[in-house]
Amino acid sequence: MRHRGRFAAAVSGLSRIRRWYSSPDTHIVVYDLTDILNPQIAKEIVVPGHFMGARLIEGIVYLITTQYSYDFVYLDEDELIVPKIMVDGDVKEIPIDDVNYIDSPDSSAFTNIVSVNINDDSKEVDSKMFLIGNSQILYV
Repeated sequence: MRHRGRFAAAVSGLSRIRRWYSSPDTHIVVYDLTDILNPQIAKEIVVPGHFMGARLIEGIVYLITTQYSYDFVYLDEDELIVPKIMVDGDVKEIPIDDVNYIDSPDSSAFTNIVSVNINDDSKEVDSKMFLIGNSQILYV
């Protein structure tokens, strides 16, 4: 996705943040192309889950990933793994109270929605997490 001298790519890979067993990560990498012969990484965001879709709308990249909730590793009694994303190497925990959900027997997968302003590095990366049933169709 390209917008005004910046380019964003979303790729999936193996997990670098401890959480769910065998859950891949999806990366958003924003490149500064001011010097096209020497591109620089301007921002990198790591989001848990399988890539579902992404859109660039008016300089904001929206990424949607799906992460299955049944992939939990066995934990000690006092251990808790909370949802996390990584922004430029810093881990940002998502409090359990911020996970949105519906009371449904089909609520077996997390849907992560992350938005990144690729033109203004001072803007915070916004992330929302939903515990809802599996989805496969993306409308914007």
